[in-house]
Amino acid sequence: MKEISSYAGQNWLITPSALALNEHVAHIRDQRFLLVLSGVAIVDVKGNSEAVWLHETVSLRPSLDDALNYAVNRWQIPTPPPNSYKIEFETEEWAPFASLSSVFNQGQSINSGFAVDTWRPNPFASGTDV
Repeated sequence: MKEISSYAGQNWLITPSALALNEHVAHIRDQRFLLVLSGVAIVDVKGNSEAVWLHETVSLRPSLDDALNYAVNRWQIPTPPPNSYKIEFETEEWAPFASLSSVFNQGQSINSGFAVDTWRPNPFASGTDV
């Protein structure tokens, strides 16, 4: 598996989600947030044959650190003492998508291209809120 760690750019938006009419949020932990991530990752998968397709499993895990730290600071979310906690984002609903944008083939362009054989979105972990 190839873990992607090089990004040409990441963009994000994190903001409290709209409340229903007359809905009241008593504590910041009850507030729901909307998180939107976009960006460009440099996958750089290189084949080793001109006759056989390369099948590579690629893992893409964008960093949430900047977005989550922004939310903590912007909405004064209470935190424990520094270096005693890890910031994470609990997801209730999500809609992932990915698109490949370019293919370069130094040799002949016979059978050049790309395909997604399997889509396995599995970027989340589980834990207990302490």
